[in-house]
Amino acid sequence: MGLRPELVGRLLETLLKLASSREVVSIGELAENALLSRDQVGEILKVLGIPPRDVRLDEDLRSEIVLRGLELGVDGSLIARYLSWREFERLAARVLEKAGYGSVWNLRIASREGRVQVDVLAYRWDLMLLIDCKRWNKPLTPSAEARIAEEQERRLRILGKLLEEVSEAGEDFRAVYLVPAVLSLYQPSKPLLRGHVFSSIGGFGSALGYIERAFFQLRHEKLRLRRGIPLDKLISRLRAEF
Repeated sequence: MGLRPELVGRLLETLLKLASSREVVSIGELAENALLSRDQVGEILKVLGIPPRDVRLDEDLRSEIVLRGLELGVDGSLIARYLSWREFERLAARVLEKAGYGSVWNLRIASREGRVQVDVLAYRWDLMLLIDCKRWNKPLTPSAEARIAEEQERRLRILGKLLEEVSEAGEDFRAVYLVPAVLSLYQPSKPLLRGHVFSSIGGFGSALGYIERAFFQLRHEKLRLRRGIPLDKLISRLRAEF
């Protein structure tokens, strides 16, 4: 059977919907509700990395199968809407990890500069990404996008100052670029707003490639961080101190 994205999406949407109201979902229920044969259901489950039998979804597996669905070309707005806020942030972190980034998520910081909550902070080489995840049940309005960009500006300034503070850079420093981006369930009205990248979950891979190529043209903070301190260790310092 050719696994067309619409068939995979239909099964995934059915599975996530049924799993929201019951602990175990049977092959028969999936076939009946997704209007697929049991053989089709079994083959799609195997491609998703799930044994072709009754399915029990935990938080990790929910994020993993949505990620696999996105990789197979499924419309992200159809399947990611069944994830919780926490799972949506975890999905963003997993997409970044697949692209070779280290990441932390749900980072809460309280300092004299102010309180901020960072949904996902990712890092690779000399690039750090400040990701704001918006799992709203409807597309973002232009006014909401403008407000979100303002909130990201505040996070960007505070986080940049704190990272430089815990780095304690002297004369021997390296430049690291901190770039903000907003990830939403649905396609945004504009891919760029005031230099901030906005992306749907389905287009996040393409948006990530764009950020990597053109980050110096986007809104960013150029940080002076001590040379020799890995970014993961720097983030650990940040979490411990604040």
